[in-house]
Amino acid sequence: MVDLSIAVAAGFRAFGEPARWRPATGPDQDITIIVNRPTGDAQLGGMVVSSPALTADVLASEVPAPRKGDALTSAADGKTYTVAARPERDRAGHAWRLTLGEA
Repeated sequence: MVDLSIAVAAGFRAFGEPARWRPATGPDQDITIIVNRPTGDAQLGGMVVSSPALTADVLASEVPAPRKGDALTSAADGKTYTVAARPERDRAGHAWRLTLGEA
């Protein structure tokens, strides 16, 4: 049987990018994120469908308790983003999905 936490960590190593976690309280730290960038609006039949906001997944082992108002700086683009909504944890508890807004 595969330990799911090992598989999730391997996915972050393979597909993630470095970032600097900047919590509202506590020290900054280096983390790995997987960014889900919005693709823009799309036409679906006669309707316009909007893509979701910019989100990033972070390992719960690296960021155990993210909160709205915390921030991260992406090493890929140098931009700082704030956590704009309450973070959502995956079912297995291995990662958090953060909705981001530009700081």
